[in-house]
Amino acid sequence: MVDESGKFIANLTGGTAFAADVAPGRHAFFLWPGIDMRTDKVDNFRPVSVIELQQEPETSSVVRIDVVTPVEGRGHCYQQSVFFFEKPVKELDADALSGTRLVDSDQHAGDAYLRERKELSAAYFEMAHGSLVAQRKSRAEAARRTERLKKAGLN
Repeated sequence: MVDESGKFIANLTGGTAFAADVAPGRHAFFLWPGIDMRTDKVDNFRPVSVIELQQEPETSSVVRIDVVTPVEGRGHCYQQSVFFFEKPVKELDADALSGTRLVDSDQHAGDAYLRERKELSAAYFEMAHGSLVAQRKSRAEAARRTERLKKAGLN
């Protein structure tokens, strides 16, 4: 997981959680797999995810991330990772975190990982940034459409 500027945030695997303090405001985070899943076989295939949220002062936000862990044989095992903003684990219901292991971010190891896979990381970052721009454009268009409907008295 990296932030919108490309700064390493955390390496989450299934069944893990991570906590971070963030300033109030809009934040975007990009997630991608640890392996090269790029392909030309499927048009517009982007193995990345974008999380964007508006963090309010003195509040907590929790983001759950489904992590696909391949298992031997057929199928996949879906496990959840959890990412906390502002006020971590102690304020959440214990049942929500049962079986989840809190991990610390190793900034140096994360930065080294991104450097070692510079070309792949850059490609994934570009895909994620493109998705973020598309999401923002779509939200802005929806807001303009809603405003036009309100002005026309059709809300």
